[in-house]
Amino acid sequence: MPIALENIAYIYAPGTAYAATALEGVNLTVPDGAFVGIMGKTGCGKSTLIRLIAGLLTPTEGRVLIDGCDINDKTYDRSILRRTVGVVFQHPEHQLFETTVERDVAFGLKHLKHTAEEKKQAVRDALAAVGFDYDEVKDRSPLSFSGGEKRRIAIAGVLAVKPRILILDEPIAGLDPLGREAFLALLKKLNGQGTTILMISHNADAIAEHADTVLVLEQGRVLRWGSAKTVLQERDFLQDRGIGIGQVSRIAALLEKRGIPLEQGTVRYDDLLRQLTAYGRGRRG
Repeated sequence: MPIALENIAYIYAPGTAYAATALEGVNLTVPDGAFVGIMGKTGCGKSTLIRLIAGLLTPTEGRVLIDGCDINDKTYDRSILRRTVGVVFQHPEHQLFETTVERDVAFGLKHLKHTAEEKKQAVRDALAAVGFDYDEVKDRSPLSFSGGEKRRIAIAGVLAVKPRILILDEPIAGLDPLGREAFLALLKKLNGQGTTILMISHNADAIAEHADTVLVLEQGRVLRWGSAKTVLQERDFLQDRGIGIGQVSRIAALLEKRGIPLEQGTVRYDDLLRQLTAYGRGRRG
């Protein structure tokens, strides 16, 4: 069943002089297995939105439905939500606190009805997913690793629960190019296995390459919601609102100005390369 947001609004400090509307009139349905890229200027409501979906905030108005159930209903079993939704915040490495990597990655499993061996295997699988050998790192302090490695360990702690919905807030910010590519490859693999992914990112190229759907927020309202190709091809619209476009989109715009015909919605590297290759062959022929 999909994620459904029905007329969602959220106000910080309601009824006070500091009241601020973060979201208003948000209606969305995210299909199972979707990869949604969430874009918008700082302060537009992106982080508030994902916290509402994760059940970390309760909407001022409206309902958040997962599998057809209102996650804020008094009768809803919140343990289902913990098993279903995993959240990776912008600096997940700051959440490391256990004495060993194994204990840290296993922390989210303690309330699940797994045997000790099942928990150990879940930790092993999660560490392997982010590129670690269980036997090599299990007894080390998570604080003894580099910044990028700490982030991978923290993410393993989320993956160990095997959430069906994975929500990420700027997960590739600060990663080196190799770390960024490896992490995005992991997300692609998880999405291919059926995991629904919602990812906030200012990296338009990452969203263009991996997301099938894009949500653009502005001042707490949905500005655009649709396929990645449809939304990201609106270059002038996005730039006028201070939202970045990817390098592929920039290159495509320059080529079009030079009279090289390209398909609408050329926002991915492989699509651009394919068309340029065909164009070059045509000119030589």
